[in-house]
Amino acid sequence: MPEQEEPPTDLVAAWVRRAGHDLRTPLAVISGVAETLQSSWDRLAEADRTRLLTSIQTQAARAVALLDEGVALAREPSGSEPSDGPDEASQR
Repeated sequence: MPEQEEPPTDLVAAWVRRAGHDLRTPLAVISGVAETLQSSWDRLAEADRTRLLTSIQTQAARAVALLDEGVALAREPSGSEPSDGPDEASQR
């Protein structure tokens, strides 16, 4: 079985730095919105609860897209440059 070529360390390191920074935003939103829902569920209108739950889903999709990019980079022997962020479709 041929040995799998590793992506260049500098590209992986660049992705890790960006991912560490970029994951903070969706995770902070998820955490804050979940806390709001937990503490205020009974006081929130149904439309507000739905909007907040949608926000959690959207931010989770952003985080998953970013992690998927990292997995793809780790599998890509050419180690092509990581993109600027998750694709726009995952941010809707």
